[in-house]
Amino acid sequence: MRLFKRNMQKMREEKDVPGLIRALNDKSLETRNDAAQALGERADSRSVMPLIQSIKDADVNFLECLVRTTKEYEKLTQRMKERRTAGRLTHGKLQNNMAEYARLDAAVRDRQREAKQTVDTATAALVMIGAPAVDRLIEALKETKESFHGRQAIARALGEIGDPRAIEPLTELLNDPGPLVREAAAKALEKMRGSLTTA
Repeated sequence: MRLFKRNMQKMREEKDVPGLIRALNDKSLETRNDAAQALGERADSRSVMPLIQSIKDADVNFLECLVRTTKEYEKLTQRMKERRTAGRLTHGKLQNNMAEYARLDAAVRDRQREAKQTVDTATAALVMIGAPAVDRLIEALKETKESFHGRQAIARALGEIGDPRAIEPLTELLNDPGPLVREAAAKALEKMRGSLTTA
């Protein structure tokens, strides 16, 4: 599915939340990010779970890309070893292999950039929705055991929202196996304590 900008604008104007939720799965990164931003602006609780899912999907898609690329690296490296052993690794073939390595690196960087943009935009949208998103975000922490980036993003969102309900689950995240998750949880708690102190 590809949505043109005029369709996105129409959905914004008509406050078409179901349409914007569907647009979170569009093939275009720009469309997905526009949809997430629009859903955040609408602050409709129906969009909380789809936005959380978009965070999970972005992380899963990047990890799948990483796994595929690692396998391609291994195959390419094995071919180079075999050609070197057989004395068939010419300068031209070496250059071709190096170009292939560069292509794989670029593919991973592109997918990582896309995943980061998707996660950042969805996280910002959840923060805009605010308190109505908190319970679902806390639940999502338990459902993202395999996703370090997902838990990291959810911790950031909970810290920005600043709802006291998040203190306990964020405190539990301080023992998370992922260092970036622990760091995000610590920053979120520090931000919340500062907000609660000045409130």
